[in-house]
Order: sequence, then C-alpha cells, then structure tokens
Amino acid sequence: MQVFKSTAPEPERPEVHAVPDISVVVPTFNEATNLPELFERLLAFVQESKLSIETIVVDDASPDGTGVIAEQLAIKHNGSLSARVLHRPAKLGLSSALYDGIQMSRGLWVAMLDGDNSHDIRSLKSMYRAAQEGVDVVIGSRYVEGGRIEDWPFRRRMISRGATVLARVAFRLAVKDPMSGFALIRHDAAARLPELLNPRTYKFLLELLVRVRPLSIREVPIVFRTRRHGDSKLSGQEFVEFGALLVYLLRERYLPKSAR
Repeated sequence: MQVFKSTAPEPERPEVHAVPDISVVVPTFNEATNLPELFERLLAFVQESKLSIETIVVDDASPDGTGVIAEQLAIKHNGSLSARVLHRPAKLGLSSALYDGIQMSRGLWVAMLDGDNSHDIRSLKSMYRAAQEGVDVVIGSRYVEGGRIEDWPFRRRMISRGATVLARVAFRLAVKDPMSGFALIRHDAAARLPELLNPRTYKFLLELLVRVRPLSIREVPIVFRTRRHGDSKLSGQEFVEFGALLVYLLRERYLPKSAR
C-alpha cells in the first residue's frame, strides 16, 4: 500500500526516548470543519489529565483539504500533542486507516477516535483508568449503564441497535457495544493486529473482538453525539459493507481454512 508521510516536523520532546501514554489514531475523510475543534479538545484533555498524547491523523486524500488542515494543526500543536499526519493516496477504508495509524504509533495504549467530534474525548480519562486494571481493550460503550446517544433520529437508533444485536448474536459476544468506534487498546495487543486483521473491512473493533482471542475487555459508558459539521458517512454502501463483513467474519470464525 502506497502512503505519503507527514511533512510536519518531528515534535520536540522533553526526553529523546519518551513514550506517550496514549497514541490517538484519527482516520479522516472530509473532516476539515471538525479538525480544529478536535485538536482543541485533545489539547484540553492533555492539560486536564496530565497524560502524554501523540496524535496520528490518517487522511484518505480528502477533497475538502482535511490533510492540509491536519498538517497546519500538527505544526501548531506539535509540542503538546506530538501530532503527525499520514497522507494516503485515496479513500482506502476505515480499518486500513486504523491499521496504518497503529503501525506508526509509539504509545503504551492506542486509542481509536472518530474525527467528527462525536466522541467525548474527556471519556479517555475514565477509559485510561480502566485500562490500568490489566485489560487488553477498553470500549467506549453507548449501551452499558450510563452510556447514551444524543440527537440521533429514531431510524438511525434502530439501525445501530439492530446491527449491534446481530453482531452480538452471530459471534456470541458478551460486550454490549461491539460496533463502537471509540476504544483503547493495549499497544502490545495492537501490535499483533496487522497479521490477523483484514484491512479492507470497516468495523475495526468488531473484527478485533471476533478474530483476536482471548482478550480481556472492559466497557466504559460514553455519550455519543451527532456530528455538528459535515455529512454523515452512513449510506447504503455502509449496509452492503456491513453485510459483507458479517459473511467474512462468519467464514473466518466457523469454517475450516480448507473450506473458505
């Protein structure tokens, strides 16, 4: 896969070999209007939590100039967020963006975070606290007690609930929100992913839960908010891709290799 590296300068660090507490990987496509607020929220989180963060934006050649804005923000906030940008030549998919971002990451933990500000970054504090209890994955969950979704229309809620139930039943998953886009993964567990995951799929966490076992998992309640800027990525193509992902994972899970 051809990728283009960031032109932003390497961040200044107080120690040459300092390792961030969390690497935040943010896949983007047409998120130019959302990135400035996202960086401000990340900066506020660092100042409040006292955790060290590196931010890796993985942009899929967004036609709205997201990649250029990401570079400008990376330079502006480089000292605080150790920000880098990975420019990819085309829209190659969400999972492969996370895949590439994880490959670049150096943190003890890797956070996957949507670029549209639908995830409350402040929740990373409670997620990180849960991570210290010896688990491999902490899921920011909309469906455990205390979690919720704000401002979604009824149809969108039903689609999300239906897909979640289908995934849980199909793969006998105990977690309440396997379709979440917000999770914190132990780096040594994340380092195994490139050999196991199919980067063409778009529900990274679901594939992780199904294919990488055993994993110790915690769910932490989050508030999921509808994006304020830009267009939702939900489309008919997303339903097709979800169906294809289920078929692919069912084959991987239950069929012997000779029958696939």
